[in-house]
Amino acid sequence: MSLVDRAGRHRVLVVAARDLRTVARTWSVLVLGLVVFASVVGVVVAGSGAGGFVPLALDLLFTVEVLVPLFAFAAGYRAALDDRVSGELEAIRTYPLSRAEYVLGAYLGRALFVATVLFATLVVAGIVGATLAPGRTDVVAANDAADSLWLFVRFTLLTVGFGLTTLAIAVAVSAATRSVRGALAVVVALAVAFLVGVDAGVVGGLAGGLSPDVLPVVIALSPASAFRGLVLDLVVGAVSGRDAGSTLGGLVGLVGWFAGSLAVAVLTVWEA
Repeated sequence: MSLVDRAGRHRVLVVAARDLRTVARTWSVLVLGLVVFASVVGVVVAGSGAGGFVPLALDLLFTVEVLVPLFAFAAGYRAALDDRVSGELEAIRTYPLSRAEYVLGAYLGRALFVATVLFATLVVAGIVGATLAPGRTDVVAANDAADSLWLFVRFTLLTVGFGLTTLAIAVAVSAATRSVRGALAVVVALAVAFLVGVDAGVVGGLAGGLSPDVLPVVIALSPASAFRGLVLDLVVGAVSGRDAGSTLGGLVGLVGWFAGSLAVAVLTVWEA
């Protein structure tokens, strides 16, 4: 279907449908999605002895913190780049389509794919975990909320939000870079920074006398650390009665990365 809105549908939805078909047919993204599914379910099966939804979320935290950004980056880093490399982007610019509509459509199509894979994966993980290890647990806390299904739902929504935030960053990389090699270099650098750099900086800062009062601000600098802080506050903290103190910082961090990345994508997607 042409990007021109012939059927009266909104132009954003036309772009979104095109990008959804594109990412769903990309074998490397599909393989990585299967890796995410197999890894998450595998962790659930391997750690099913403890029982309880909160221990399940804790078991999965490191796995999703590593794999979700990789999956989202793979799904989004070529969103605008393929159109630019093929020359199609120049043709798209002649359509009655604004740069904001193009970026939003590309993001929405890929976001639907990423969210579906992550949500389905965690639903299956929750079902498998509840089946293999039913019952309550006192591993984290001994109260009525310790084994609440809604806490795992909260973890699932946080994970999907984390994935959609890192997807927005990938789309921004795709819009701002002008070659596949350059996009890959930026994606690898960001992945290392998110997964290792900020945590190492926090540890080094604390060892060097960094005040603990600024820790929530530092944590919010990385989507991965912001996501981890939100899980500790809103999932684990809900049953332990201990607030890690980074809820607001984590929310601001994720929303800031999400909105800022899409803004960068809109500003940089068209050639000057």
